[in-house]
Amino acid sequence: WYENLENYVGDLRFPALEAADNAVRFEQELERHPASAELSRRPLMLEVLLLIHMERGPLPEDRHEAFSRLIEHLLRLHPERRIRATRVGTVSFPVSEQSFRRMLSRLAFEMLISDNSAWTLTEICLWLTEQFQDAKSFAFSLEKSELTANSFMSVLEENLGILVPKGFGHFGFLHRAIQEHLASGHVASWPLQAQLDFVTEYRFDPSQREVVIGLFHFLNRPDEAECLATLLRPTESREVIALTEMFAEVTLLSQKCSGAFARDALMLVGKSIEWSTDLEHRTRLLRVVLSALTNTAIIEDVANWLGSWYPRTNIFPESALLKLREAPPDSNVLECLLLNLRNPDRSARRAAAQSL
Repeated sequence: WYENLENYVGDLRFPALEAADNAVRFEQELERHPASAELSRRPLMLEVLLLIHMERGPLPEDRHEAFSRLIEHLLRLHPERRIRATRVGTVSFPVSEQSFRRMLSRLAFEMLISDNSAWTLTEICLWLTEQFQDAKSFAFSLEKSELTANSFMSVLEENLGILVPKGFGHFGFLHRAIQEHLASGHVASWPLQAQLDFVTEYRFDPSQREVVIGLFHFLNRPDEAECLATLLRPTESREVIALTEMFAEVTLLSQKCSGAFARDALMLVGKSIEWSTDLEHRTRLLRVVLSALTNTAIIEDVANWLGSWYPRTNIFPESALLKLREAPPDSNVLECLLLNLRNPDRSARRAAAQSL
């Protein structure tokens, strides 16, 4: 990757020896950041992490932070690209970086919820023109709005590469995950009641799952995060698998809720892990809980909860807990926990404990 680095990051290539050194340092960073190592299993996230590492920045702990850093890299950390991007021909681009980012997020959201996630160049420019004319946004004249819309589109397509051709004259975002992250940022700019309405409307829609989860990344107030998380809370009459998994992720992994709320959420998620009849669902939930061991507000509760599964002593070994914190759990660990440690056969439980 370092040997073949091309225009995307500024016409930079590394000699073979330097590329090899960079690769070794990157692998060492992944070893020190288990959450990033887990992310790197996906090709898109591996590319993003490599870009972040090349900028000599610390690796992110979750995918939402990684996407934020990628957008920052594209819009701000590339001075030579920003100079080119802010001028198309002789027409100056009359929008601040903050306004550019806000408009980009709004465009991502509108395209995501539309019937067709890929728009023609004419459709995008017309939509942008309307936004720049809007009195609540910029209140530009029609002529200035059209020029700005054309400049904006050129920046996205030619300079930043965020919008790419999707065939038959249509354009879409480089990757849906990046578009969903931007859309989450747009929803986060709304008043709390509008956010509540959005989550209520789309919480059962699989196509908007990542937007709902990503929304929590942008929140700063625990009380607002808890209001939104409550809409995803499982109940006896509403044990929806997808909803419970979203609830687990936003309350345990995002670390946006208070410690008391997170501990209460852990108990609810724990019941689903112990009593659900869907093994794949239980496995996914358990993976979230074990990944949340970096959340200091609940680590002691997780240890006590796992200890109730452990034979004889009811104490989960500290050495095992430290190992689970150091690296994402693999399928063998999950199998030991889910299938064996709750086994009524004591010999099977002791064997599973020893194996773990």
